[in-house]
Formats: sequence, C-alpha cells, structure tokens
Amino acid sequence: MSENLLRSSFRYKEEDPDYRGETMDRKYAEGPETQRSCTDIFCLIIFIAFLAGLVYIGFLGYSSGNPEYLVYPFDSDRLQCKFSPGYEDYPYIFITVDPFKGLRYVCVKSCPSSENSTLDCKLNNSTTSCDTLLVYPTTNLATYCAPQDSKLTLITDAGERLIADILSIGPLQIYFSDVYVGWRLLCWMILVSFAVSLLYSVLIRYFAGCMVWTMLLLLLVLLLAIGLVTALLPSVQFLQDLLNYGSLPETLRDRNFQIACSVITLFLFTVGMLVVCCMRRQIRICIT
Repeated sequence: MSENLLRSSFRYKEEDPDYRGETMDRKYAEGPETQRSCTDIFCLIIFIAFLAGLVYIGFLGYSSGNPEYLVYPFDSDRLQCKFSPGYEDYPYIFITVDPFKGLRYVCVKSCPSSENSTLDCKLNNSTTSCDTLLVYPTTNLATYCAPQDSKLTLITDAGERLIADILSIGPLQIYFSDVYVGWRLLCWMILVSFAVSLLYSVLIRYFAGCMVWTMLLLLLVLLLAIGLVTALLPSVQFLQDLLNYGSLPETLRDRNFQIACSVITLFLFTVGMLVVCCMRRQIRICIT
C-alpha cells in the first residue's frame, strides 16, 4: 500500500526511479520491422494522380503543338524559317548585309561554307535578290548559320553587328535550341541515371551495411582531403604541380578563400567524426 502511494506521488511515471519503460513488442527487438506496407493510401493516390496528370499534360502539349516552333528563327519580314508558307525548304537563318538595305535576316536552304558559295535564300519584301547579299564562311549551329571564328576579320562593322545579333538570341530560344540539338544525349543521360539509381537501390537493399559505412567513410575522407589540400596548397609544390596551380581561377588562388574553405571542411570533418563515433550503435541498428 505504501509503495503504491509512493509511486502515485510522482507527476510523471518517468520520474519514478523504478520505472523500466513500457513492454516492447518482441518483433522490434532486432531493429526496424522488415515486413512493411503503405500506411498512407490517400497520399499515394494523390501522388499517382499527379503523375498521371503530368503525363497527360505533356502528351497533350506534344501532340497538339510543335516544340520546334520555339527553335526556328524568323527572317526580316518576321516569317519563320521552315514553318511559314513557302519556307518549308529553308530551315536555316543566315544573317548578312545588303549593301543597299543594311543588316538582313534571310532563311536559306543550307549554310554557306565559303565566300564563293552560292546562297540559296528565300526572298521576301525586304530581300529581293540573293546575289547582292554578303556571303562569308559559316558553320551550321542548330538552326543558325554561325560565322567561323577564323574568318571574322573579313566581316566589316556591319558584320560585327551581325555577331552581336547572333549572341543576343533570347534565353528561352537558346534553351530550347540546346534541347533540340542534344535530345539524344539527354535521353541517354536519363537512361544511365535511371540504371545507376536502380543499381544503387539494389546494392542498398542487399548490402546496406557495407554501402552506408563506405559512403560515410568516403565523405569523411573527402572532407579531410579538401581541408588539408586547401590549407597546404600554397606551400607544397607537389600539390601545386598536381592541380596546375597557376591556371586555377583567381578565386581559388585567393588565400583568404583557401583558409575559409579549409576551416569549414575540417570543422565538418570533425563534426562528422563525432556523430559517427557517438551514433555508431544507432547506425548499426538502422542498417541491420
């Protein structure tokens, strides 16, 4: 009776020195439960609906529209190469100079490779003859005929304006042009990334312990290496030769930047070591 009265005097049961905690289900004694299932069906349904809507919108936009409209440029009459009526065989833009009318934008069948190339351009209201236009060597850059660097000295002041016009293409058009040119490489990158992530998931599934400890070790070694290299770089000739110190950007050769980088990375290395050492038992339980 007195023992019960004594225990009831504690405001919280955890304050009782004889409290040993609640009885634990034995299936959790060896770590997290291995037989798991989805516990939030509602959020899963919302997520699947979101993915389905994303795929539908992408399909609708691709089937009803044409992404190439964002890539192909316009001539001086604001008619789009390849897509305007009569322009189907003229997919490239050539920016040149008419001695009577100045800077001209014309759509051409192919980019001229030399000064003597015959220019097959699409005539419009502002360009009535292709023979009067300045022709110079160009390189086919997506949908643009870009001047070759070795021949830029042949271009007059008007030609310099031509280069400026090429370089001042809108950012959005540049992005879509990059995607249009490199879509095959982007697809391969997506496939490789998916394969690597799948392999990583399999390795984590069957070799979780080895993978986790290896990644932690590599992270700590990387932080330590960065900290030591940035601290010793100005005084160790071997490191300077290895990293080609003289060709590094000015920011990386700034001593204050090197000291700050060294202090930060060594601090993170120290904190990481303390966390791993203090929580090694919890990490071992999580990965078993």
